[in-house]
Amino acid sequence: MKLESILSLAFVGLMLTSISSETACAIGAQTQREAPIGDLTGRDAVGFRKDKVTKESVGERSVIRAPDAKQTMQDFKQIQELNYKLRRASKNEPIPVEEIVDTASKMNIIAVRLKSNLILPKTKEKTDIAPADSLDALMSQISETDTSVRAFVTNPLFRQGTDTTKDLPMEASTNLAKVIALTKAVREGASKVAR
Repeated sequence: MKLESILSLAFVGLMLTSISSETACAIGAQTQREAPIGDLTGRDAVGFRKDKVTKESVGERSVIRAPDAKQTMQDFKQIQELNYKLRRASKNEPIPVEEIVDTASKMNIIAVRLKSNLILPKTKEKTDIAPADSLDALMSQISETDTSVRAFVTNPLFRQGTDTTKDLPMEASTNLAKVIALTKAVREGASKVAR
C-alpha cells in the first residue's frame, strides 16, 4: 500500500512539473515582445508619443469656442445703435441708399452672430421675406425691422428671465429670426430701389 501511494504521488508530481513547465513557456512567450520594426520613437511611460506633435503630423483641428459674453453684450448694444441709425437714415430726404445697405448688412451680421451665441430655441416657421421693389415697400420693411429689433431687445427674458407665463425664449428667437430676414430683405431691396 505504501508503495502504491508513493508511486501515485510521484506520478502526480511528475504531471505537475510538466504542466508548470509548459505554462512557464507560454507565459514567457507572452511577456517578451520584439520591438516593432520602423517605430524608433516608441512611447513614454504614460503612453504619449515621444515625437513632437505638429500641425503637419496631426492635421488641421477645428476649434470650438464657447460663446463670449462680452461679444454678446457688445452685439446687443450695437444692434440697437444700428437700428437707430437705420431709422434716422430712412427719414432723410433724399434717402441715403448706400448708408441703408451698409447699416442693414452690419445689422444682419450682428443678428446672425447673436443667434449663434444665444441659446434660443429654433423657430417653428421659416421666415422668408422678399426684397422690396418700391420705395414705400422699403420704408415698410425698415419700420418692421425697427419693431422686431425693439421687441427682441426689450424681451423680459434678457432682464429677469423668471416670467413663466409666456414662452419668452421662443418670442426672442422669433423676433431675432425676423430681424435676420428683414435686414437681408432691406439690404437687397435698397440695392434694387437704387437702380
